Amino acid sequence: MTIHKVRSSGFGLFAVAMLVIWNCGGKDGAGTTGAAGTTGVAGTVGTAGTSGDAGVSGSAGRGGVTGVAGVTGVGGSPTVCIPQAPANCGIDLCGNGKIDTCDVPSGIGPCPTISFTEVCDGTHFGTDTCAAHGYGSGNLSCGTACTVETSSCVDCATGSKIASCGNAPLDTRPDAVAIAGNGNEIGIASLGHTVSAQSTLTFARLSATLQLVSTTAIQDDAFASGGTSVVDVRLAPLPSGWVMAAWVNQELFIHTLDATGKDLGRTTVEMVPSNAESISESALFAARGDGGPLMVWLNGRGTLHAAVVAADGRSVTTPRVLPLEADITNTSAVYMGGAFYVAAVVGNGLSGSLRMVRIETDGTVGAASTVVDVLPGVTTNDATLASGADDLRLVYVGQAVDGGPAGIVLQKIAATGASASSPVTLPAAAEYDHACGAVAFGADTVVLLCDGGEGALGAVRVGANGQIVTPPFRIMGLPTGLAGHITEQKLARVGSDIVSAWYTDSQIRLARVTP
Repeated sequence: MTIHKVRSSGFGLFAVAMLVIWNCGGKDGAGTTGAAGTTGVAGTVGTAGTSGDAGVSGSAGRGGVTGVAGVTGVGGSPTVCIPQAPANCGIDLCGNGKIDTCDVPSGIGPCPTISFTEVCDGTHFGTDTCAAHGYGSGNLSCGTACTVETSSCVDCATGSKIASCGNAPLDTRPDAVAIAGNGNEIGIASLGHTVSAQSTLTFARLSATLQLVSTTAIQDDAFASGGTSVVDVRLAPLPSGWVMAAWVNQELFIHTLDATGKDLGRTTVEMVPSNAESISESALFAARGDGGPLMVWLNGRGTLHAAVVAADGRSVTTPRVLPLEADITNTSAVYMGGAFYVAAVVGNGLSGSLRMVRIETDGTVGAASTVVDVLPGVTTNDATLASGADDLRLVYVGQAVDGGPAGIVLQKIAATGASASSPVTLPAAAEYDHACGAVAFGADTVVLLCDGGEGALGAVRVGANGQIVTPPFRIMGLPTGLAGHITEQKLARVGSDIVSAWYTDSQIRLARVTP
């Protein structure tokens, strides 16, 4: 027995024909007709391949007729389809000043076509805007390939509520910024650095319209030696002047400034025993109009401390440990009704549980038994108290309902921690995930809205009965990857306006808003 193998190959094609021929002599008489040869396999269409081989002739029967040869296979297509996404509708249409829609091949070769619309052309952008790309405002431009360019977009938003927005009138390269208001002026405390990388402290006074009134370069021996570790700054008004807090290495201290911005001196508050950076987790001021503010900070041992600054800013009460659990995730403090209130979200299995303690103006703190649970059983993450109110107003991120997104909630609370009003879920846009400040305007409350990526600031105004007086509007915006630094102390009230602050590597940015 002899076996013959025939092999044919193309792109992905492998065919084998096998013929078996028996070598035997036929007998006399009519032979049986041999079977026709098998038709050759056709080449695959769409792949460059060779023609299929002809079928092998059938063997002769004994004394019979030779079988018919098989049919030759059909050749494959000589061209390959390589899919690709087109950039635009072609050079003939890009640049004609209108947005065109055209059918373009989806790749090289005999590929199907797809319908494609230019994203821009000349000054036409359809519904696309800088805001849609994450910016506050600005003008898009269209490139030579009819693709959108955002180089002229800016962080400042525009609109009827934005009175002004832009660079603060200061020549500084900021590493940290804090702002505060005394009703008539805005104070800015900035921690910056010079070209030689030496850290500097600066205080500036701005008018209600954000015009520069004065600047003070604060001399501090803590910055004279190299290798210092400076974390952050805070600022609060005094009855006649200002007080600035800062920490360098393991020392927490304040500088007092008079109403003209003159530096009156420095006071050490505490030598932090270990990691000074832990202060930045909760360091804050709670201002009051008729006296010095409360200072609250988390020291290196993880305990929350507080002290009251004297009305003249030249001394502080003995720091007291607040009787709150460890694992504090965020802290807020306000002055209301003749006393200070400090609220903190605590952990240790109580995630989202808010506790509050009252501190008297002489710095004394109630016993552990006087600590109250705020809204027991309610999830209250990222909680902040509204300043300047004659009651306690709490803004927090509430628990998601039925799998939906968590909401930003405004609710009044009693000094006992119990609810004093129905909760109001704010109609915040999806880009904001928590409140980063709140200030009272009489019975109304203006809430500053933030996103966790520090890429957007917005505001909403809520009436006494929970009605939305001013729907949420954007103050600033930057896309992911270009976000600025939204300073921890970012909101101040001046007259009927609020001022918000953020900063880049080279500038402090301010927006004055009429909510």
